[in-house]
Amino acid sequence: MTDKTKKRILQVAEMNFFQHGFYRVSMDRLVRDLHTSKSTIYKYFNSKEELVRAVLININNEINSNLETIISDTELSFTEKLGKVTQFTGNILSRVGQEFLNDLKMYTPDLWDEYQELRQDRLTNLYGKLIENGVSDGILRSDIQPEFMLLVYTKLTEIAVQPEQLSELSISNTEAYTMLSRIFLEGTLTKAGRSD
Repeated sequence: MTDKTKKRILQVAEMNFFQHGFYRVSMDRLVRDLHTSKSTIYKYFNSKEELVRAVLININNEINSNLETIISDTELSFTEKLGKVTQFTGNILSRVGQEFLNDLKMYTPDLWDEYQELRQDRLTNLYGKLIENGVSDGILRSDIQPEFMLLVYTKLTEIAVQPEQLSELSISNTEAYTMLSRIFLEGTLTKAGRSD
């Protein structure tokens, strides 16, 4: 058994879980897609829930790494960073899929809570830094506390990851995120930011 085997299990599980939700994906299906045995999977992951958690941690690390790279890039203007962050976040939301988020909340409330904590940490540390950059560059309004802007942004974007709210509308979580980001920016951009 190698790290390569574990990585492959995570990749196949992620693909299946994100596309179909993990509740509907059986271990037998993963075994079939991996061309391996259940014992191989269980050598790395003691349960399906542990595998789901590993997929969750894996995607969280990928998101954080990519956002850190974008936000820390001194060659990019605030507007360019914001565009790249919005595009990347939209791509992630479309990749993860609503079924996975539905299953997290419905079948594994502890993992849902962990996901929400990871998301909040990301918002506080990375998006908070982006908002501060926008204020210092004169693109975001300085008459609104950055911490308050972050709070508003956090609450707005929660809608994009709340399965029960989006299921009543005919929009995807990606479309919701894009519209919510636009709503947020309309109230926070300076005149200079609007013309940028």
